[in-house]
Amino acid sequence: MRILKQMMIIGVITFAGELCNLLLPLPVPASVYGMVLLFLCLQTGILKLSQVEDTADFLVAVMPVMFVAPCVSLMDTVPGVMDCIPALVIITLLTTIMTMSVTGVIAQWMIRLRRKSENTDWNKGADFCEIAHQSKINIESNQMDTNAAGNKAGNNRRKQGTLRKGNVA
Repeated sequence: MRILKQMMIIGVITFAGELCNLLLPLPVPASVYGMVLLFLCLQTGILKLSQVEDTADFLVAVMPVMFVAPCVSLMDTVPGVMDCIPALVIITLLTTIMTMSVTGVIAQWMIRLRRKSENTDWNKGADFCEIAHQSKINIESNQMDTNAAGNKAGNNRRKQGTLRKGNVA
């Protein structure tokens, strides 16, 4: 009986979404209206999650089965779409690159804003590139100091006769 009640609640909200689609002159699908109505009902407390949770979980679990028929009908249209494949591939690649680029720029912008708001050493007059460059210089100077110390030790061993050709002591 609980599942039937939950199905009725979801059905009424879906029907309300269909009514909104008929009454409002916007190009929004009825299912979107239904999801927005369900969201608003849950957020305002008109509905509690427990009143629709079990049925919603079931519908999400069987969702892949709902896509079998559209996928089969899509396979029937493949011969008619073959002429458009190069254009579809180009559009897919371009939009993927654009999406990745915009996402990267926004992520960098948000990181910079966060660093500025944290007031850490990272943003006191130096940006990440300057800090990375300075770190590289420090590492190189440490390696040069280490090499110089090693060369001095090698020269001392040569003077003492402990380092000969082919024999490393």
